[in-house]
Amino acid sequence: MPPKPRLTHFLAIPLYTSLSAGQLNASLSRFAAEVTGTVVGSNATAAVEAATDLESAMDVLSGVNSYCNGDIIDSKTSSSWIPKEALRPIPSLHLTLGVMSLCTSQQLEEAVQFLKAVNLEALLDDAAAVATSVGTISTNTASYDTGRSQRREPTKNNQQYKGPVDCQTSQQQLKQPLVITLRGLLPMQAPHSTSVLYAAPYDPSGRLQTFCESLQKMFVAAGFVLPDQRPLKLHGTIVNSLHARSYRDRVTVAERGSRLDSGARQGRRDERKTPKKPLKLDARNLIESWKDEVWAEVEIEKVAICEIGVKPDPTDGLMKYRDIAWLDMP
Repeated sequence: MPPKPRLTHFLAIPLYTSLSAGQLNASLSRFAAEVTGTVVGSNATAAVEAATDLESAMDVLSGVNSYCNGDIIDSKTSSSWIPKEALRPIPSLHLTLGVMSLCTSQQLEEAVQFLKAVNLEALLDDAAAVATSVGTISTNTASYDTGRSQRREPTKNNQQYKGPVDCQTSQQQLKQPLVITLRGLLPMQAPHSTSVLYAAPYDPSGRLQTFCESLQKMFVAAGFVLPDQRPLKLHGTIVNSLHARSYRDRVTVAERGSRLDSGARQGRRDERKTPKKPLKLDARNLIESWKDEVWAEVEIEKVAICEIGVKPDPTDGLMKYRDIAWLDMP
């Protein structure tokens, strides 16, 4: 079996922009305060490790945990049940389009030049044509308050329009910048045992999914993005328990302490023999409580090649992924 590629970068659409920052900071900080019992700002994280192997990077970026069993924290037993280490830094919020293994400077430069040559306007036009033909343009024309998020009850205007697209408002949407809303809280796995909770992007113009799939296919065909047989699932990760290693360590210490009567030395040997289980969340109550949340309205500003691993930005100190190269939206 050939060695697994070392993942170094990923293709993404950043969601933390100058216009969305205020909304995301407000809504996600409020979420953090409610689920962890602490006030967490835009730098929130205690685990900023760079993933360098296929499994961990795919887990972190795609939000898919390959493990089947793990320690489960039950949301029904505590109001502050998510370890703060599992919260992703707010400025790192993004939509992943694919992961990359660019191990040499030449490979990276070729990928950068390929990105710069992409005609994003043509891809948007193609996506608009698809939206028109299949009737996925939404009749929702509402906008949300800038700088503050609030929960809203779903209405008919928030549903996708499935009939023929013939209204002037819908046609105008296809010519406007790509604007999405981040809504709800969804599990990546089973709600009662999941490692990832995410916000779903909602696009009233119906262009986002096709646009992103086209970009992904282009980069896969060119050999820059690794093939993935799963359908592209656009999501903005809010919680990922794979980053809560320090929390699992604290639990392990407590469990070891309870065995002191039988010998601490034997307990330590047992810990070395037993691999740590991934932390899983019973998120059923949380999902229900936050299902109608509107986190932010985001105008898509660019497509970027990002470096794997959240790090402090040297200009503003925020924890985020470094953009190696980007292409502004038309």
